[in-house]
Amino acid sequence: MGNEMVLEKIIKGMKKVAITLGAGLALTGSVKATEYEIIRLLPPDPNCNSSESYCINDDGAILGTYACLDENPIRGVDPTIWRKNFFYKDGEFREFDFPLNATSKINKWGDILARNIVYKINDSKDIDINGIDLNNKGEVLGESVLYRNGKTIDINVSIGYYFKVKSINDNGWVVGYLIEDHHYGFLWKDGVTTRIDGLWKAYDINNNGTIVGQYEYNPPKLYPGLWKEGIAIQLPGGPGSANAVNDLEQVVGNTSVKARPFIYENGETTFLDTLIPEDSGWTRLYAASDINIKGQIIGQGYFEDNIYRFGFLAKPIQKPKTLTADSNNDGIVNGFDLAKLGNQWLEREDWYEE
Repeated sequence: MGNEMVLEKIIKGMKKVAITLGAGLALTGSVKATEYEIIRLLPPDPNCNSSESYCINDDGAILGTYACLDENPIRGVDPTIWRKNFFYKDGEFREFDFPLNATSKINKWGDILARNIVYKINDSKDIDINGIDLNNKGEVLGESVLYRNGKTIDINVSIGYYFKVKSINDNGWVVGYLIEDHHYGFLWKDGVTTRIDGLWKAYDINNNGTIVGQYEYNPPKLYPGLWKEGIAIQLPGGPGSANAVNDLEQVVGNTSVKARPFIYENGETTFLDTLIPEDSGWTRLYAASDINIKGQIIGQGYFEDNIYRFGFLAKPIQKPKTLTADSNNDGIVNGFDLAKLGNQWLEREDWYEE
């Protein structure tokens, strides 16, 4: 192919890039909120009228409990007649006989941490510690120790102060908070403790080292907060807490005012109750506790009335992808998109034809 023909095709291709960019300029700015299918976690037992979700792994498996409550429960009192534990995935429920609670965890391999026992497929192991968290390497975080390869490692966070651990990532890094005359979040990494100035409490850490929790601003007011590369920031949306972060840097939590769950991504906070589909049966969502790598969120809400509470699974609705000027889907049309689209046209000669 001669140089003149190549140049002509490049010019034609760039014209088409310009047309596409012109059509896509409206995308510049904030990203449109994702649409969700909000599933009620309702086990098949006909007596069940309440449920609670504890955690979700990257494969979409959820641990929780369900119960039969009194017909006229009193707020602030647990009128449970009976309670059972469940495992949920892809619409299927399975009951568990072993005890689960809010600290129970499941990793991507299906290993389940229930207090002092790790349950594996056709096996279980007593780890002789009170388990707080479990990572994808099978390491268990205890109240003051890390259980790794059959051995326990002391977590020497501080001397003379009480501390509480909350989460461990796949690198073996631990976060939590110190309880002194003042609260401080901390990061325990390779045996070295770093105080997280700005975070009153640290609740979760992803594999990138991003930490979320409560940001202290104008005490005693606490706001959802994020710490990354030595910098702590307050997330928008009002007082509350950031509870979990995934490796895509998506953060979920709740506000303390009117108890509204939110997701924070790309610099924007979206309240989940504004995304409830019409005629879904949900009257209010009030908590978001965990999010996995697929962007699936679990939490709590009220269904059809404000008496009985159920766990929910909010699954992002995947829409068919169309050719757009925003080639990397970051909500902004810029030079990166221009270069990527130009390469696409250069690779496909039929796109040059008029």
